[in-house]
Amino acid sequence: MMKKMGLTLAALATIVLVSCGEVSSSVSSSSSSSSSSSSSSSSSSAPVDPALEVLNDAYDSLGALIADPTNITTGFQVPATLATGSVTVSWSSSEPGVLGFGTTVTNNLINVTVNRPKKGDGDAPLNVIADLSIPAQLTTGNLTRRWTQAVTVKQSTVDEVVINNVADILALTDPGLDRNLNVTLDDMTIFAKSGGEAFAYDGTGVIQIYRGAADSLVVGKVYTISGLIDWYFGIWEIVNSLATEDTTATPQYPTKEVINEINAKITQLNTDGEAGKAFGNASGGNFEAIYARVTGRVAVIDGLPGNY
Repeated sequence: MMKKMGLTLAALATIVLVSCGEVSSSVSSSSSSSSSSSSSSSSSSAPVDPALEVLNDAYDSLGALIADPTNITTGFQVPATLATGSVTVSWSSSEPGVLGFGTTVTNNLINVTVNRPKKGDGDAPLNVIADLSIPAQLTTGNLTRRWTQAVTVKQSTVDEVVINNVADILALTDPGLDRNLNVTLDDMTIFAKSGGEAFAYDGTGVIQIYRGAADSLVVGKVYTISGLIDWYFGIWEIVNSLATEDTTATPQYPTKEVINEINAKITQLNTDGEAGKAFGNASGGNFEAIYARVTGRVAVIDGLPGNY
């Protein structure tokens, strides 16, 4: 299950050098490089660079980034900088084909794409690596430190399913895929938003993006969207989503239906058996959102002005 990802800053009591986080005090200096662990009397009396404490605080904050490293099942986000931008972070993975870092930074966040091994292939252990850097204050160059976290990307629990577009999702009838299938869809035009939802169209169908990246999506822009498919009262939607804008793509919109007789439309949907889909599972088929302009009267109930 996807765990919520977050960052916290812990206070630094002592500077501890561990095998996965060595600190260099002048690694970028063009003249010489001296380790902070030097035992000479001259280095022990030298002032400590104030930037070192900032660097170590940023390093310590990464410990809370991945809530459950042994159970990675879906994508997440990581920061491009820490300590209000003073520490830059370069991310990499020992298995980029399984867990890869995007190149686009949005609101100081980088998307992490997870491709789970196929069912039967076994879980995938790998290392997530963050190289931290901050300009030194007492010398030239940068102070750096490397953070490494061992993680495990879990194998899929369902048979392989090929999803190329929204139509492929709308055609799914296996209830076992609910929150067990990661998808990545290109050319997703956002044509409507409502609260915590956004509605996307890729030329083959309409799907709802619930929470996740939905709040940041902009109507009229095109994105690549990834996340988990989720069954919600008759519809497939995408949750735990991440999105990257495609500034070169041309937006495309579904054909807008004009509904003048609301009751007639509802009657037709019931006749077609659409209402029943909300009470079953995916094996009975699913809804697809209707993009429509509705014209009708709004009636206010006497004595209850808040109800229509």
